[in-house]
Amino acid sequence: MSELRSKQPSDISLDELIAINNEIAAITRAGVPLEPALAALAGDMPGKLGRVTAMLAERCSRGESLCEVLADKSVNLPPIYRAVVIAGVKSRRLPAALQSLSEAVHRLAETRRSIAVATIYPLILMTTAWLLLALFTSTIAPALLEGLDDLGVGGTAGLGWLATFGEWAMYWGPALPIAILLAAAVWRYRSRRVGNIQRRGGGRALAWVPWMKEMWGCSQKATFAEIFGLLVESNVPMDEALLLAADACGDNNIRESAAQLAARFRDGRTSDVSGDCCGLPPLFRWLMSGNRERNVMLPAVRQVAETYRSRAMHRATMVRTFLPVVMTVFVGGSVVLIYTLLLWMPYTAILKSITEL
Repeated sequence: MSELRSKQPSDISLDELIAINNEIAAITRAGVPLEPALAALAGDMPGKLGRVTAMLAERCSRGESLCEVLADKSVNLPPIYRAVVIAGVKSRRLPAALQSLSEAVHRLAETRRSIAVATIYPLILMTTAWLLLALFTSTIAPALLEGLDDLGVGGTAGLGWLATFGEWAMYWGPALPIAILLAAAVWRYRSRRVGNIQRRGGGRALAWVPWMKEMWGCSQKATFAEIFGLLVESNVPMDEALLLAADACGDNNIRESAAQLAARFRDGRTSDVSGDCCGLPPLFRWLMSGNRERNVMLPAVRQVAETYRSRAMHRATMVRTFLPVVMTVFVGGSVVLIYTLLLWMPYTAILKSITEL
């Protein structure tokens, strides 16, 4: 076991989790034995993904179930993935459960790529403007200041400050491009980590983006409702279904409220379940306070899942559509404002000297 743990890969990426999740879902959907199929896939998958797949195949071949393997903390897959697998096994609908998680993670990965693309042009614009500022303060500002002094134009203190600032341009000029490259590298590494799927808003590397928290929150709510529906449809007790579905969605607030609601069900206190479970999705609370007959509740649960999934897709579309525009306008507007002020100072000094002649 120690040798096996030493071969464990580091934290896999979102794209790698999507790939291995889709492969396992396809294997279980086809009814193929898991161990030989995973072993065959391991040879075709590169790097960390191949090592994870080989490890899963090896341990499943020893007689361990997929749930038992994923429960081992040495397996570098997120706890939410184990919860989804357990819920899928309990409901006897593992492919459907894995598909629900795959859609949410795929949406997060696609939005991450959209954010990266959206920031390319503003960052290029910012870097170009910064380098032009270094050129202006180091060459143009001193020459302009000398010419204005020869003409006897006063009021050029600001331009003199810029010329002095430009004397150090060889040091601060490259600083911003280097900082941008380092920040981009750190962001790329942190945002691609699979651990982000269990953090609010997709993790700190992504949560700063407008609409991102709402998108990931709706995705988690959709996963919760869908997994809960699969479990109830398979006659899993209501309290157990709540706990498994809450673990599968990865939201701590939903998990705490689901535990409270499950305790109420076990105690037989089912008259009013909406008052103290504010962490649950509002549509789900409304649903649970009504008729809980399976033939009535299941279509409603599916509709709740579809509603939150549609909201998540809408927020993801907004990020992809408006983020490039917002960032370009903000960065471009700031650059135009700064350069206008830089040129306005000598221009107004010249006009003031002309009026005094």
